[in-house]
Amino acid sequence: MGRKPNPRGKDRTRTISLDGDVAEIAQHLAGKSQLSKVLSQLLRQAYNISDEVAIMKDKLAAIVDERKGLQRLEEQMIEDIGKQEERIIHERSHILPSLYQRQGKLEEKMARLEMEHKKAIDPTTSRRKASQLQTTSNQLHEVLEEIATMEGEE
Repeated sequence: MGRKPNPRGKDRTRTISLDGDVAEIAQHLAGKSQLSKVLSQLLRQAYNISDEVAIMKDKLAAIVDERKGLQRLEEQMIEDIGKQEERIIHERSHILPSLYQRQGKLEEKMARLEMEHKKAIDPTTSRRKASQLQTTSNQLHEVLEEIATMEGEE
């Protein structure tokens, strides 16, 4: 009993022994990478298998392969979309509230430092409070930029 043919039109390689007169022709065709094609055509002719059917089967196999590739691509896209949605939900529910909380604390700190700076009597304290005000202002600016970036992704 013979093997079932591969639906894609390609099958496993086989070892065959040929008579001397055709062995040279086969070697020549093998050198030009045409031996498999010629043997397939001769066998189709000998057993009345239409080349048209084989071509159609090859086209069908190509279409099936392409469809499967598109399905894999679709599944990957669905997975990527799900990951992005989870990331956005995580950022909105965890990171954004903590940034708002930090913004509030920094604004309170700025107000307190401004009051202390206004009340400072000696120049050393005044310079120190001004430096602290600048640092806190920079931190608040960074937090506000991060909030704007995250809200812009919505």
